[in-house]
Amino acid sequence: MVYQVLIAALLPVVILLIYIYWEDKKSPEPVSLIIKAFFYGILSVFISLCISQPLEAIGAYTSEYSTISEAVSLAFFGAAIPEEIAKLFVLWLVMKKCSHFDEWVDGIVYAVSVSLGFAALENILYLFDNIDSFISVGIRRGLMSVPMHFSFGVLMGYFYSLAKFGESRKRAWNLTLALLAPVIAHGIYDAILMAADTMGQGEEAFKGFLVIAAIAFCVYLWKMCRRRIKELKTKDIEEPLMAAESIIEAEPYAPQPMDCSDVSLPQELRNLLEEMSENVHEVWAQGRIDEGWSYGPERDDEKKKHPCIVPYDKLSEQEKDYDRRTAEGTLKFIMKKGYRITKSEE
Repeated sequence: MVYQVLIAALLPVVILLIYIYWEDKKSPEPVSLIIKAFFYGILSVFISLCISQPLEAIGAYTSEYSTISEAVSLAFFGAAIPEEIAKLFVLWLVMKKCSHFDEWVDGIVYAVSVSLGFAALENILYLFDNIDSFISVGIRRGLMSVPMHFSFGVLMGYFYSLAKFGESRKRAWNLTLALLAPVIAHGIYDAILMAADTMGQGEEAFKGFLVIAAIAFCVYLWKMCRRRIKELKTKDIEEPLMAAESIIEAEPYAPQPMDCSDVSLPQELRNLLEEMSENVHEVWAQGRIDEGWSYGPERDDEKKKHPCIVPYDKLSEQEKDYDRRTAEGTLKFIMKKGYRITKSEE
């Protein structure tokens, strides 16, 4: 029986955890960090109790509710506020020194992992508390409660990513929304269901309306969160492309070598040309060797192999012509600038 209850409690959690990991498949996060965030989410259950119990002690809500106002108070002060504060706190613990948080969608991946960790322990406790009807409770929570925790995590992670990668002047506001958005969504969902529980005889129709409203809210929130995931995934794809395009557009390169076509080399410099060409090759080859390159029959940048790391007289005429053009261009440039090259008398 214990194994069946655990499977019923954890199966929807595992499915959604795999789903969010798959959404980041192009640049997936380390599995070890996903697991870390998940277990931190389990820890957040106990942190939330440390927040909710003092709130109950001061009368912010009561665990026993019979009116709609009491249901709303419990939904927000007994559940939404302490639970989402605890989740955001452990998300911060996971993220504060995380070098892997380098893409927009990563905030959602980690926040959902935390939220599903919370949902996992909560689900286990609920099902063991209703062990005689754990199948029906497990199905109901698997279809609504667990996906809602997933959605709360998406909202938190969405604004957490905006705070990190968005405009710096909006950072504080986005961090506020990382808490406020899931608290509001969580509070509304719980308030609707708890309000339905307060309905008595003769109010079945209104109770049915509230249940339908809760289901409709689940569907709406799920669709909205899917759009938020898609939005951040699109940012991760488009921003590097836009950055590359802006560099190309901002810095167009048009080479403008000095026109030296009107310069003619005197005979003494023409005699020097071949020696200078050979030296150009020697300087290039030495530079390559100093960088760790060596001879190879084909060029291989990864292995640092190059077919031209050979003596000058072993080069093809095509390669020699390249060196000759470099040497000739250098000599003509010097003469174009008004300098003269003369050989000193020995």
